[in-house]
Amino acid sequence: PPNAASWDRPMTAEFLAEAGIRPGLSLLPEKMRGPNAERQQRAKMIQETDLKLRRQMGGGPGIGFAQLEKNEAILNVFTHSYSAFLLPPVCDACAVPYNLDEVARACQDNDVLMSAMTRLEYFLSPLPVGTDEASGLLMYSHVWEPQWFVKGQPEPGRWAASWSIATKAAGITA
Repeated sequence: PPNAASWDRPMTAEFLAEAGIRPGLSLLPEKMRGPNAERQQRAKMIQETDLKLRRQMGGGPGIGFAQLEKNEAILNVFTHSYSAFLLPPVCDACAVPYNLDEVARACQDNDVLMSAMTRLEYFLSPLPVGTDEASGLLMYSHVWEPQWFVKGQPEPGRWAASWSIATKAAGITA
């Protein structure tokens, strides 16, 4: 799959979907794909980094635009029986060894892998992917699990703008 990080082009919500999110979702089962899954991921990545940071500011553990954390989201995907079953073919397709450290390292610059990992993270939640701003925020807040030493909080005040940009980029109306 293509890797947006290697392209000399400014990152936009549309380009990230084209070069990272859609190819990442295509590596997963059909039930995990679709416009709402795309929008949920895009909104998270806009919310977390405004599509500008691939490493958390201040040396924190967040990796890639989705700010996945090795010892939280990535580890959860590796250890949950369903996502652990789906992950090896994703790693193969992205030419990344099926190894926690290697996947965590690769998620910083491999937007296809980061996208698949983000969707697997969301899939482990009992909540459905958001279909409107409120349910999108609920899902985002539910999977937001920073390591215990991180003193951050989700910023619900920014969510409306993140969701709006993601909705427009996904071509979803209403």
